[in-house]
Amino acid sequence: MKLNYKGWLISATPSPNHESDWDITLENYGNGRTHSFKVPNTITLKLAEDRAFTKVDEFERTEANIQRVDAQVKKYWGK
Repeated sequence: MKLNYKGWLISATPSPNHESDWDITLENYGNGRTHSFKVPNTITLKLAEDRAFTKVDEFERTEANIQRVDAQVKKYWGK
């Protein structure tokens, strides 16, 4: 499985250590970030996609908050 969501490449491969798990990899080439997590192969593909989309949304929200705080700090300190 390979998907693209909000600039993140989402791919799934069988886990080499656990036959019953899948490794979901999230890669953002814009900022060079990569994250991975495991899901059991007993869940549906739709549920695995939803989990990946939720993780990407969390990363995007966190990044937006960091950028907002950085802008506020720079504005306050004049840098």
